[in-house]
Amino acid sequence: MASSMAASAEPDQAEPDLYDYGVPRVLVCQDPDVAAMLLANHVHLEAACPVLAMTPDAVPLGPRLLAALARTPEATVYVLHDASPAGLRLPARVRAAVSGGGVRVRVTSLGLVPRHAMALGLPAGRGPAPSARALAGLPAGLLPREVAWLERGRFAEVAAVQPARLLRTVLRQTRGGRPVRGSFRSGLRELRDSGFLTWPAV
Repeated sequence: MASSMAASAEPDQAEPDLYDYGVPRVLVCQDPDVAAMLLANHVHLEAACPVLAMTPDAVPLGPRLLAALARTPEATVYVLHDASPAGLRLPARVRAAVSGGGVRVRVTSLGLVPRHAMALGLPAGRGPAPSARALAGLPAGLLPREVAWLERGRFAEVAAVQPARLLRTVLRQTRGGRPVRGSFRSGLRELRDSGFLTWPAV
């Protein structure tokens, strides 16, 4: 799909002078179709945040974009990913790409994590049980029941989130929203400390 391809490319291909300035935030999506949906709904304009999609072989953060992020104090790369072993390892992969580019920029996950999927009542798929190597790279903030869920081959996709809810969450988190109150907030404190933000309570 053309829009997915556009979401995967660095914006400086279309805007050659864009990265001559500082960029305060970038959103990297695991799913190109999710990135295309966010672009179609003008999230990149409302949040002043380039929306990029992962490619099979590379993190879409080129040298010019990293330099633009480095010019902005407290710049952040947000990562939107599935609740799956590959998705949960993606923030660390992005973090490695950022540090490998020689800049110091915060990398924060927006989810999903299994707890998000359970709280939102998302349909969970089931595939082969992941290998021990795949599970070894999971973030430390996951609860034992979440790890057990993943060990059974369960996964949930960002694409299953109701679009209006997804748009609200992405806009609130990238523009700086208040944390969720109550027990849901308390239960996710450790996960947020590991770099994961909360989704809206249901």
